[in-house]
Amino acid sequence: MRAVLLAVGLCGVAVAAAADEAARWERVAEVLAERPEVTSLRARFVQEKFTPLLAEPIRSTGVVRSVDGWSRWDTQTPHASVMLMGGGELRLYYPEAQTLEVYDLDDGAMALSAAASPDVATLRDRFELADLQQGNDGALTLRLWPRGGTLAEAVEEVAVELAAGGGLRSMAVTDADGETTATVFEDVELNPGIEPEELELELPAGTRVVRPLAGVGAG
Repeated sequence: MRAVLLAVGLCGVAVAAAADEAARWERVAEVLAERPEVTSLRARFVQEKFTPLLAEPIRSTGVVRSVDGWSRWDTQTPHASVMLMGGGELRLYYPEAQTLEVYDLDDGAMALSAAASPDVATLRDRFELADLQQGNDGALTLRLWPRGGTLAEAVEEVAVELAAGGGLRSMAVTDADGETTATVFEDVELNPGIEPEELELELPAGTRVVRPLAGVGAG
């Protein structure tokens, strides 16, 4: 009987937790629905990677642009690189090495790629909304846990701050190894009139294209 009562009690807690999470997601949808439609974004970013192996974080800066479900990150310092996300792929181009790395991209990762307007439905499908806070300035801070799949194997937690006017203000991703990459967006422009062609990646002749994870997990 005690086992039955314990199971019933745990079931009740789980149902209540699910209801609380659903209410948080509904709140996110309501707040975003009140904001102007954002179809494109341009911003500068400052990114710091914190790892237990280094006393100081690795710092990089650059520009990110997003439109039509695609985002392009042009890192300028300390080393030039381009990251293009969209179409189910992540492409990393290193000009000095003339190498392009191509990876398959999870839908959840795409939803967090500085998209012009966060896709709440995709986020809700891929992540558990563990906590939600709204600041006095109207900004929303979401604490997200991957629900499963390949994303959960790579990511432990994501903290996302959405500005009151729309778009991302900051994002911190903690991976399975305990390393955190924190990104702050500055000089954010919403709907700056970006054309999709601006995000195209033009590769010089002789660029080596590789898929580092091709075949991993097969067999």
